[in-house]
Amino acid sequence: MNSQRSPILFVVLLALIVRGAVALLALSCNEDSSVFFEPYSPQYLKPAVSLLRWEGFTVEGRPEIHRTPGYPLLLIPGLALNNVPLVTIVLQLLLSCLTVYLVYRIGLLLFGRINVAAGCALLYAVEPLSVVFSPLIMPETSLTCALSAFLFFLVRYLHGGSMGHVIASGGAAAVSAYINPITLYLPFVMALGGVIHALRKRKGTLVAPALVLLAVYVALVGPWVIRNRVEARFCGFSTIFADSMYYAVGGSVKAAKEGKPIEEVQRDLAMHLAVYAESHPKPGEQQAFMIGEGVKKAIRHPLTYAYIHVKGMVRTLAGLAAHGYVRLLCLLPESDDLRAHVLAGDGLMRIAVSRAADLSFAVMTVTAVLGIFAVMYYALALVGLLTKRVLGSADTTALLMAAAYLLILTGGFHGYSRYRHAIMPIVSILAGYGFSLVLERWRTRRTGARP
Repeated sequence: MNSQRSPILFVVLLALIVRGAVALLALSCNEDSSVFFEPYSPQYLKPAVSLLRWEGFTVEGRPEIHRTPGYPLLLIPGLALNNVPLVTIVLQLLLSCLTVYLVYRIGLLLFGRINVAAGCALLYAVEPLSVVFSPLIMPETSLTCALSAFLFFLVRYLHGGSMGHVIASGGAAAVSAYINPITLYLPFVMALGGVIHALRKRKGTLVAPALVLLAVYVALVGPWVIRNRVEARFCGFSTIFADSMYYAVGGSVKAAKEGKPIEEVQRDLAMHLAVYAESHPKPGEQQAFMIGEGVKKAIRHPLTYAYIHVKGMVRTLAGLAAHGYVRLLCLLPESDDLRAHVLAGDGLMRIAVSRAADLSFAVMTVTAVLGIFAVMYYALALVGLLTKRVLGSADTTALLMAAAYLLILTGGFHGYSRYRHAIMPIVSILAGYGFSLVLERWRTRRTGARP
């Protein structure tokens, strides 16, 4: 047991030091802790304040149905202690370190070797996206931890675990959905994959775990749907899906076909929705209308939306989140115009190519280093993926299904590096295995021994 604990304890400690160092550097070079807040942070803080005041999950006295209560609950200790940034950052550093440990455990289950599993965890411990988001008041760190727990319990069951692991997997999946509804349908996709696997193997007993997973999951997320129906007359888990279909899917297609800026189109859509809401005051009717409008635009122009969606997936994969480091470490350009472009998001890499002379050496270095990291992780993950040990096995197939689900859902207009955060533990696991293969081949060639 000591031989298993020693490497992961060191790796977890390294992860804590790296993440803590970024948080401390950000605090030391900025005037106050407001640097840790993102534009969406207030959307989680407001319902958290209502919960702390025993006013229910509300915003301005109305039931909140856009955001879910998972992440606001994590903010309550900071609100209670009157220091949201400090307390939340500490909690998120711990959750991120827990994710490092879960990556190690999944790697150990998949590959059965301590050094390979430790390599997987080491890669995630220094993974730039997980590092920069750990001090930000955003749900990415907690979502990734819950999702990693879901995958760990699922893989543990596939490696001779008990039905208790399936139940725990369903519970972790529910937690992830309460943190961010993007994972709402993931258990259904995984259960469907389990049923297909059972049919291929012609073993009806393999269907039971899939049904148990869904039963536990539905039992935990179902009450929130009931709450929304009773308190807000909205039959659904969150309005985020409807907003995405209406403004992102429908808006991006409309903007592309009409040659207008997306911001202008979205303002027009908001006005159109306001007119519709006057004669249809029920939230459920409005949400159905928004979903229908987005679906209709995508169906009418399938090639246009397919291009937009794939382009968004590429942005999710290729985005470096360099602007996060630039902002936290006080490296923003002095030019107001350039500063606005950098703060806009993943456009920093394009700016580095087109306006390199206007950026400082530090910004260019950060962008280059993050680009090298991204290429290295993807290359090593590809090496690990294209092996007999990985391709076709049920456990790694489950991981790839989860990664594909997240990538596909985050495509389109809103494709962005932030949405890759939850995928990086899976990438790190494959990259860790790929690194072990590259290292073994290098050692073999160096010693001249036969493989």
